[in-house]
Amino acid sequence: MGKDSLTLSLDSRLCGNDDCLQHKMEYEGVMKVKYDQEVDVLTIEFSDAPVEESDQDKPGVILDYDKDGNIVGMEILNASKRVQNPKSVEYAVA
Repeated sequence: MGKDSLTLSLDSRLCGNDDCLQHKMEYEGVMKVKYDQEVDVLTIEFSDAPVEESDQDKPGVILDYDKDGNIVGMEILNASKRVQNPKSVEYAVA
């Protein structure tokens, strides 16, 4: 990943100490949000499952599916033109 990339891993169930954080990241998949400024692509990975198929839902929005048809990720092309601030992520659990 280049110097112009931003990666953020999210897991709402983290307990707050480093040992627990490492354990969760090793044994449970975490959602990942990546913005590659060099190619202007925002990628959201919902699952670690391998991508079996990808479809362009709308122009510039690509959905990735696993072998069972579940959405495992998405890419937004030309993200700086489609997302208010692709370098910033806010995460909340309701």
